[in-house]
Amino acid sequence: MKHEMFKGLKNKAGKRIARGINGKGGKTAGRGMNGQKSRAGSGRKISTLFEGGQTPLFMKTPKRRGFKHNVIKALAISTTVLSRHFKDGDTISPASLIEQKLIKENQLKHGIKIIKGAIVPKFTYEDVKVSESLK
Repeated sequence: MKHEMFKGLKNKAGKRIARGINGKGGKTAGRGMNGQKSRAGSGRKISTLFEGGQTPLFMKTPKRRGFKHNVIKALAISTTVLSRHFKDGDTISPASLIEQKLIKENQLKHGIKIIKGAIVPKFTYEDVKVSESLK
């Protein structure tokens, strides 16, 4: 006599593997013959970079060797730009350029270089580099 509470439930155990060569899933226990996945402890720990024994792409690509120069150039300002903000005979210095808001203080660390533009007024320069053509 079955009770209604247990209706639909089955008393079924999980699959018993590798219980002798005659049993269902014996010998290789459903793992196939040989290979990495047939061994104990393999799990699914294969990396995304693993390409099944083939040389991975990241090992084939050439590596960057040698020394790379980080050449930092001074901030260039044209005389055409300066002529809009200064008059003839004015002194051009880092402080005067910051005052006119042409540059910011954090741009001073690499230096400032004045280059020749279309308009070349007569300025005096202090603490700035000047291009050869302007000299």
